[in-house]
Amino acid sequence: TTRTTTVPETATTTTRTATSTHTITLTLAPVPYFSSLGQRDLDGGELEYPGAYLPESGKDWTMVFSFGTKKSGAQQELVSWGTEDESHGCVSLHLAPDGTLAYSELTPSGSEWTTVTAGDVKLTDGVHHAAVVSRSASGITYLYVDGKLVGEGDFEAERPSSGLPTTARAAKTCGAHVHNQSPFAIEGSVLGLLLYDSSLTEWQLEHLMDQQARGDRLLLRGSAGKTFKILP
Repeated sequence: TTRTTTVPETATTTTRTATSTHTITLTLAPVPYFSSLGQRDLDGGELEYPGAYLPESGKDWTMVFSFGTKKSGAQQELVSWGTEDESHGCVSLHLAPDGTLAYSELTPSGSEWTTVTAGDVKLTDGVHHAAVVSRSASGITYLYVDGKLVGEGDFEAERPSSGLPTTARAAKTCGAHVHNQSPFAIEGSVLGLLLYDSSLTEWQLEHLMDQQARGDRLLLRGSAGKTFKILP
């Protein structure tokens, strides 16, 4: 019998004082619970990620999505969970019509979206970007682009989870109501999606970006075999 154990990469820092020595071990790269890797070029249609579920509402959560697009002037859904009747709420990562990044939540049976935006950082330049949402169970949420903090906010309500689909999609979700426009799936190229059941810190994200800069695959500790579907 062979047993394989995956151990997250760690770093150790040692602090010495006159009377004692303290050693702290920090996790550099937690293993995602969902990963979909590999470049695909998209031109219309819908994007679907089977098995990409949301953790329970009381848990921290991080999403990493890598993409490139030149399209602007319309809302582009990147990754979203929801149903048309909005009965279980919605979660949406998208590009606003002006090309800026936004993360939005709608509580079950709610009437208004709560949104965290990334200021004036426009991502429709055709360059590949890594967009990150890091949300704590308490509601504190940070947005990063290519490892840099670009937006932050605080959600008062719990993140929707129960009753939402276990497949993430772009387009034809209730993300359509965020900007009162019909959403489109991203037009451009997608490199992958990673989901973590923890709220990654800026220091951890910097390490992941370093991995990407060294030529590793998208950020890059995902399991193999999980892919996305392009629907007509």
